Amino acid sequence: MTVGDLVQFGRAAVALVLLAGCANFQPGELKPTDKTAVVRAGQWGKVYRGGYVEIASVNGVEPSWRLRSEMELDAGAQTALFYVYLCKESFSHCDSIAEARVEFRAQAGHTYQVRAREQVNGSNRFWVWIEDQATGKAVGGTPPGVPP
Repeated sequence: MTVGDLVQFGRAAVALVLLAGCANFQPGELKPTDKTAVVRAGQWGKVYRGGYVEIASVNGVEPSWRLRSEMELDAGAQTALFYVYLCKESFSHCDSIAEARVEFRAQAGHTYQVRAREQVNGSNRFWVWIEDQATGKAVGGTPPGVPP
């Protein structure tokens, strides 16, 4: 075995370990701590005229490992960018149709849920807001019924 073969073998072994770690990660596993908060995205509405929200970034930082359904945050002021998807027929046929920038203040130990709802069916305009998961209270964005 040459040095080149050993390097290739080492890279392959590292890649397998990383992939195994990703395969075991399930959304909802991130937990807030006494120093951090968690923000989660997910589905809105139902098929037809339903879809999901994806985390694009928070304070300019993208979620790691391409998992865009949850992210750990430091406590304090946050500026988040979310993508809103519309799904046709099933949740495997979705198109990104809107972006929303939402500001909120995260508290350590809290989990936040991103919500979306279409303002008028077919309009592709959305209310997008963030709720404290424990209280259901909106902490940022524009909930339904509030003028944008």
